[in-house]
Amino acid sequence: MSTIFSTANAPATEQLDRWRDAVCSVFMPLSVDAPPAGRTGFNGRLTRHSDGALALAEVVVEGHSVSRTDREIRESRDDSLLLLVQRAGDTWVEQEGRSGWLRPGEFLLLDSARAYTMRFPHPVHHEILKVPATMLRASVKNLERFTGVKMSGDAGVGKILLGVLEGVRAEAPRFERATAAGVADALVDLVSASVRSLQAGQETEPSRLELYHRERVRHVVRERMFDSELSVESIAAAVNLSTRYVHRLFEGESLTLSAWIWRERLEAARKALAAPDRVRRSTTDIAYSVGFKDPAHFSRLFKSTYGDSPRAYKARLLRDG
Repeated sequence: MSTIFSTANAPATEQLDRWRDAVCSVFMPLSVDAPPAGRTGFNGRLTRHSDGALALAEVVVEGHSVSRTDREIRESRDDSLLLLVQRAGDTWVEQEGRSGWLRPGEFLLLDSARAYTMRFPHPVHHEILKVPATMLRASVKNLERFTGVKMSGDAGVGKILLGVLEGVRAEAPRFERATAAGVADALVDLVSASVRSLQAGQETEPSRLELYHRERVRHVVRERMFDSELSVESIAAAVNLSTRYVHRLFEGESLTLSAWIWRERLEAARKALAAPDRVRRSTTDIAYSVGFKDPAHFSRLFKSTYGDSPRAYKARLLRDG
């Protein structure tokens, strides 16, 4: 039978903590942030239709945000991919410089070995299939280029995949172990075919050398993310490449290298403004701590990204919480 967890069975003051425990147990260690309003109580339902070889789950939950950080990656050597299918609501997804809205009928892959963030402004309904990364890497060339890239379920292989998932979700509780393993293999084949169809639509692929250099650049950025002196020029010098070449490495990404750095710093600032010690820290102190040199520049970028100035965002959290 399906394993179902619902926060409705827990006291309101414990619902968010119980939800965190359930999500981390079913998927992997994750950071689960409270809804922005800071209200008491949390509504969520998690259904595990099958586990073992066929790890299929369904999530219906109110708006909040989820992230997998570098710390959790270090502490949990999980090497898997999550196939995230958007059934209802909208999800903002960010991984490896790629970001965008996932709408109903779309899906994407998230790599557990790399940091990612998901934000749900409103309630969402997800279907999630956990796949061993080695299985997909064996059949998809340069798989890392396609994690965090949304795919459509409106036509082609994507439509077939989402249709099969619906059938599997209905029948999975009655599968024998051998049947579940066979269905899991078939789903991996369909996921691989979906990614390869996306791959075929791209005119060019980066060489192995370009992928190698891109990862070297990302490593430097992660190490020095909050260094106010970090720049494309200093990154290029650190990896012994020209500034022009470093820019070119990220031409195919949804964000430029500079935009990715600013976005990561803003997200770190947002989390700091929501942290328990926010009362004792000024917005200027937080701006400097995440690498901004100019508090006014920080305030403008923060407001354009999140809709409130840092001071107004902090005041709202203090008022609501």
